[in-house]
Amino acid sequence: MTYLTSTHPASDVTVTISVQFKRQKRLGECIHLYNVLFKRIMKELQMSRHGRHHFNPKDAQVIPQYKLEVWPGCITAVDEYEGGIQLCFDASHRVLRKQSVKEFM
Repeated sequence: MTYLTSTHPASDVTVTISVQFKRQKRLGECIHLYNVLFKRIMKELQMSRHGRHHFNPKDAQVIPQYKLEVWPGCITAVDEYEGGIQLCFDASHRVLRKQSVKEFM
């Protein structure tokens, strides 16, 4: 058993964590862990989730002449390929209309 000690940056409380080795896993068995990890990272970056993709509303580019808004974002996917793990990280954009249905009609 391994003990790790650290202090909490906000409250200066000493925290001790004990880590016990159970068994070694293949990388392919940890895919869910990596997907959850990337989901939490995107949440910390304050990205908005639409479906399975994450977009950044703070960096939105407004196109006033067409009443559109373009949100930059990304798509992440972790999967097992050829005995290893592969991360697919694609840039993506979401185009939103700034006009409501009432205004459009």
